[in-house]
Amino acid sequence: MGRPYPELYKEGLGFPSVKVEVEFVSPVHYGDHVRMGVTVERVGHSSVTIAYEATVEGRPVFRGRNTSVIVDMETFRPVPIPDWLRARFEAAMVR
Repeated sequence: MGRPYPELYKEGLGFPSVKVEVEFVSPVHYGDHVRMGVTVERVGHSSVTIAYEATVEGRPVFRGRNTSVIVDMETFRPVPIPDWLRARFEAAMVR
């Protein structure tokens, strides 16, 4: 989202996952080239949900969703998403 994760971590922000879902819809075989689409589905006060859709030659192979909460790494308590990061997440949202 425009800045390397280690840089954010040094600033005291972390993004632990609080919910992960994956639905496998068809097999992936050794040697297949998997194409992954990534979109932001929801932006909350201190959380973000990112959706993933993978295909092989246009055939869906899995769909997933990950919800992460932005936390202060010192207290491990949720913090509001910084404005600059919220703007980037919202720009990547599915409309």
